[in-house]
Amino acid sequence: MISNLSHSSISVFAECPQRWYQEYILKNKAPQSEAANFGSAFDVLVALKLGIQPKTRENKAMLPAEIAALRAVEGVEAAVAFYFAQPDAWQTADDAQVKLEITPNQWATMAEMLGVSSQIHVPIIGYLDLIRKVGVQTQIVDLKTSTRTQFMPRWAGQLGLYALAKEASLMEVHLLVRLSKGLNFATYPYFPSQNTLRWVMEYYGFYADLIRQVEQRGTGDGLARSPDYYCEWCPLAFECEGSLIRAIKKRSNT
Repeated sequence: MISNLSHSSISVFAECPQRWYQEYILKNKAPQSEAANFGSAFDVLVALKLGIQPKTRENKAMLPAEIAALRAVEGVEAAVAFYFAQPDAWQTADDAQVKLEITPNQWATMAEMLGVSSQIHVPIIGYLDLIRKVGVQTQIVDLKTSTRTQFMPRWAGQLGLYALAKEASLMEVHLLVRLSKGLNFATYPYFPSQNTLRWVMEYYGFYADLIRQVEQRGTGDGLARSPDYYCEWCPLAFECEGSLIRAIKKRSNT
């Protein structure tokens, strides 16, 4: 049985239930990609530049050797310098890499306040890249690095979930794009409304319930296999029917 949910685990389930079962139940994870390694290094080095000591997921201060290894990731130091040269980049923050946790009881209280029917059976956790207080308001940022310029709709859901946890009045995606011709940067601000938070609770509560049902059933048999962009990071990529269908479609479009 899983001990917690997260934006990532719920997103994986929504994209491909079979991949979720492999990763989160059978613990059959694919190796972390170069892009993910770059993004993790970027997040940590931005925190250091802001004068904030980053921590590991176990809430321990990162060792100098760990930080040195992140600095050694190709191109990441230049990316951090480029980020802070942008007018919309945060130059101050109160904290970074903040662990968030919403318990089932807290979720139920917020659902009642917002007037929605939504439950979770285990805590939802997450890690917020940047947070600061401006007067009485809380503002949050999720740092993204990508080789694609598109805004991904699931990012809005992720920030909405974090805004719910921190009662934030402003949430932003700061997107650093690595193109063959150089770096690019975009900011996507959003002011969460009550309707946004209701949608967030309904969305994550819906998939939390589906995950609970799969856990109770105790098998991944019959779960959908959905071919998509993320097939290449799936541990079943070389044997899954969905991944093979995606590869055929990709070849036919070239």
